[in-house]
Amino acid sequence: VMVRSDNPADGQLWPAVFHAHPRATELAPKQEPSEIFVPSTCSIRQMASLAKVASSRVKHCDLHETSPWVVTAHHDGKVKVLDCATREVIFEHAVSEAPVRCAKFIERQGWIVCGDDGGRIYVLDARSGETVSCFVAHSDYIRSLDVHPSEPLLLSAADDKVVKLWNWAADWECVRTFSGHEHYVMHVEFSPLNPSVFASASLDTTAKIWQMDSESAIATLRGHSKGLNWVSFVSRGDKLFLITAADDAELMVWDFATEQLVCALEGHTANVSTVGHQPGNDVVLTGSEDGTVRLWNVADWALAGTMELGLQRCWAIGMSASTGSVVAGCDDGAVFFDLAADAQNAAAKL
Repeated sequence: VMVRSDNPADGQLWPAVFHAHPRATELAPKQEPSEIFVPSTCSIRQMASLAKVASSRVKHCDLHETSPWVVTAHHDGKVKVLDCATREVIFEHAVSEAPVRCAKFIERQGWIVCGDDGGRIYVLDARSGETVSCFVAHSDYIRSLDVHPSEPLLLSAADDKVVKLWNWAADWECVRTFSGHEHYVMHVEFSPLNPSVFASASLDTTAKIWQMDSESAIATLRGHSKGLNWVSFVSRGDKLFLITAADDAELMVWDFATEQLVCALEGHTANVSTVGHQPGNDVVLTGSEDGTVRLWNVADWALAGTMELGLQRCWAIGMSASTGSVVAGCDDGAVFFDLAADAQNAAAKL
């Protein structure tokens, strides 16, 4: 991996001091160095063990919090589980003849849930890939799933313009349907500070905030000129923000408490597909159809770096809160790298 400083006095590419995984070069095919742009004033965290794994188009990825696994959902209808350290495939399962656009671990059940373009939700055994359950959940493409952190509840969002809440302890009963969007619902996410609240993003150019006990949205955020692909909660201490990503190539940061726009994050040159963040992490990652992942400092929302992935469009970013591992899903496969815990030490090395 190479680092480019924005200091004109440097005028050169120079190698970063990364602690590569001992088997990284053995396991990954030889690649041209990926270039990471690091502004001289940023406190970007250390990145290590960057490796690429070729595959069919990766539409979503999710990292397990207690095992070194990542699950990837593929446009060809497959779901794969890989070892993050070795990049070896633990299993792959042809779930559907239709594209699978989302997959999530339900760790406390030992399951993976995924949704396909036929509107079906599949429940898989996380170790074997065997199907535990399957049911029709929506009348159109399922775009997003999210798991409640403590209750036996799953949110699903789809092109039928609704969000649904499912209770797996009640044999996957549909508890509630949330209506109000006027176009495809592309993403849904529980709040990390109050999981009775969730947010949704739609191609109708809005994000909505909901309470689980009400079928109507409690707030609507408007600001983008084109459809939204993602909405994510980001915390800074006890203060909560929302970040929306859209086809206008912009990201917008919203104050959750006041529902007011804080700032717009500009830099991507094509549709912004995804946002990656974990509570307690001081960096937000964003992925775009321009083929890059950009890193932003939560402290001041400044651009901290840009990674040219080299695998065409980026569709998804999965992050682990416990290990700092990151996986970016793209047209031609996935990119694996790490965010080290000690930002100041990393900045000093850079």
